[in-house]
This record gives sequence, C-alpha cells and structure tokens, in this order.
Amino acid sequence: MTSNIGQKKPGLPPSGPSTQNSRGFCQSEITSFFTTHYDYKNQTQQINTKQVYSLFKATKPNSPLKDLNAFKAAAGKLPGLMRYKMKSPRETYYKLIPKSPTAKVFHTTAPKKFDFFTGNIQGLISKNKGNKCVLLKGHFDSTNNNHHITALTETWLRKKQHYDGEIIDILPNHRIFRADRNISGDPTNPANLTSGGGCALITSPGVIAEKKIAFSNSNCELLIVECAEIALSVILVYRPAGVNFKLSKFKEVLELIDAYLSENAQKAKGNEIILTGDFNFPANVVEWIATEQGLIPNRKDGNSEEKLALGSLIGITNQFHLEQMVDKPTRAAATLDLVFTSIPELFSPCKILSLAQVSDHDLVSFCVENPNLPEKQTQIGQYQSEVSKINFKRANVPSVKQYLANNTDWDDIIGDANTFEKCNERFVEAIIKATQPGYPGIQTQVQAQPN
Repeated sequence: MTSNIGQKKPGLPPSGPSTQNSRGFCQSEITSFFTTHYDYKNQTQQINTKQVYSLFKATKPNSPLKDLNAFKAAAGKLPGLMRYKMKSPRETYYKLIPKSPTAKVFHTTAPKKFDFFTGNIQGLISKNKGNKCVLLKGHFDSTNNNHHITALTETWLRKKQHYDGEIIDILPNHRIFRADRNISGDPTNPANLTSGGGCALITSPGVIAEKKIAFSNSNCELLIVECAEIALSVILVYRPAGVNFKLSKFKEVLELIDAYLSENAQKAKGNEIILTGDFNFPANVVEWIATEQGLIPNRKDGNSEEKLALGSLIGITNQFHLEQMVDKPTRAAATLDLVFTSIPELFSPCKILSLAQVSDHDLVSFCVENPNLPEKQTQIGQYQSEVSKINFKRANVPSVKQYLANNTDWDDIIGDANTFEKCNERFVEAIIKATQPGYPGIQTQVQAQPN
C-alpha cells in the first residue's frame, strides 16, 4: 500500500547489516536507476510500481533495498517522483514528472511577483463537468496566468474516493494539499458523500510548500500550507452557510488559526500571512466599506450566530493586523470569499472573475510581490522592519499623537545621541514602545462596532 501525494510517506528501514549504506546512497542509487532506464528529465511517464521494482531488482541485485516496501520508501523521497493510487484499475503507479529548464523555481530564482487564485469551486470533480482542473487550466492558459498558488474551497473530495494523481493529472508537476470533509459514517456510502465542504491548495512547479495543518470537524475545514522559500503562509478556510453552520465548530477552526498565528508572531522572522476562503457572511450581516484605512467591516443585524462568528474572525484579523482585500461581491450582492493579509502594500487590486462553468461564486485573482526579497540587514533596517509590523492604517492617529506628546521626553531620549544613526535608533525604539499593547490612548486596531 502507498500513500497519496502530500501525505507523509514511511521512512527507510533502520540502518544495519542489510542497509549498510546511508539514506543518501539509497536515494542516489534510485536516481541513477530512473535516469538510466526511464526518460526521467524530459517527459511525464506513468509506470506500474511492481514493474519498476522488478527491473530495479534485476539490474541492482546487491542493493541494500531488499524488498518492495524498502524500495517504495526510498523512492518516495526522490524529488520529481510522485507515487499515487489509481481508482481504476486498482494499481499503484509512479509518475515521473519532468524538470523543465524554463520553469520558474522560487528557491533558486525567486520571482518578484507571483499569481494567486482563490474561490469556491463547488466540487473539484463534478459528475456533470468532470475534473474542473481542466477548466481552470484553460482559463490560466488563455490569460497567461502563472497560477503559482490556487486556493479552492468546497472541493467535495473524499479520501477514499478521489486520488491526488487523478485530480491534478492535467496540471503536470503540480502538487495538491487537501483538507477533505471528515464524514461521519461509512465513506463508501453514497448517502454520506453529499456533505460538501473541503479545501485544497494547488502549487505550481517550483513552489516549495509544506502542509502544516489539515483539519475538518465535519462542519468547517482549515488548511495551512507554508511556502518557506517566499516566507509566506497560506491559511485556507471553509465555513458553511445558513442552517448547516455551527458556531462551536467555526470557533474550533479559529482557535487553531489563533494558535498558529501566535506561534508565527513569536518567531524571529515569521512568515507573512494570506488568510483566505469562503466565509459565507451574507450581505445582511456585513458590508465591506472602503476607507483611507483600507476595507472596514460595516456590521449589520443578521443572524446572531453569524454576527458572533464574524466578530470572532475580525477579532483575530485585528489582533494580527490582517487587512481584508476583496472589495467587490463574489456571489450576488455578498462578498462571501475573503482575503486577509499582513502585506496589503504588496498586493495588486483583486480581480473578480465570473466563470459560470466552474462555480456560481465569482473567483478572485490577484498578484503579490515576493515578501522574501533580499533586504539590507543593517541595524537601522532591523528597526525599520520592526516598525513595518505596526499596522498604522489601523491606528487611532489623534490618540497616538496625544500619547506621544504627553508621555515622551524627547530631550531625554535623543539628548545624548551624537550621530544620526543613534537618533534614528532611539526614535524608532520610542515608536515601537508606544505601540505595544497596554499603553493608554493607543488603538492600533479597527474600533469595534456594537453588536
């Protein structure tokens, strides 16, 4: 048995007489084998696992990989080799994925900008429309969109019904990360396959990504994927609407997000954040108003549980200074699909795309500048980086000015500073100190509106 792409694969057997060489040797041996016997670099091939191992055993009889399971474990570590199951026939295959010499690879030549695509897909594999990756690829190709990161909600995928290789076969070299709906009862029972839900994130070739959290409580889904090479974490959420929504289940998701963001904020250099998904807040609950401080939620009456859910979400986005970027409706008059980020200054305006053959939600496309471009690591630059974490757009400016005027002795702070660099350092220290939580008169978040 083998695991799907994106899931943790079993490690190699422990070292000993039968595996006297290192893991690196095993991997090098397998790389050499594939390079010799298959067109590993130039084209995509799909080959049966047992056939591959039989040839390997015949050509390398002295290999420390003595059985099929050891071979699978070692091959699973090989870059550019995907292993997956096919539903029909029920065989395990390897897929050799090409290494395109023209591909943009973030970890070697990071682009200055990358394309992001998000929305509610209403079933990634549909009975009527088949694999919607085909439709998405057609759109991407026609618009010259590189679709570096594609974040989808309501995928309706099931672990034992849909395999990664089947889903992204139309997108060579891509990877898919999934948080499928956790269904109670027998997953093979058709009655249990109508629950919808689910999230998936698809990355294009060269985007080095790692799944951190994939969570479902049978009501809401959460997927967190880190793209370390571009210093970005993508948090993807699906929250159902109407009578299907359970506030307690949504709060479970928010608690996981809060814990992740808190841990990220404690790191010396944490990732920038994009929090997106279908949050399903209707127009009678919230309207996003454009102001000089960015988009601010105008909360309305609506359902009490919906209001509490919105308040909890806004509390987290305010706490971690995440700004909402989608300024137009994504379904009828409601902005159901949202994008929050810690780097609004690096965003292009969000485009709303109507692809009726894909979904009755409009989809959201935008471009983001790479937040991990080289920076000067001088002392001044380090202090400026600290200041950049402060969300001045969310500040109550009169209160900030009043607090600094009444509580800051500038003569004492910069009186003995004899260089410009020292003055700048002291000034920045004062600003950082004044914006820390607990100082009276400071409000660096959006003023909460009464419920």
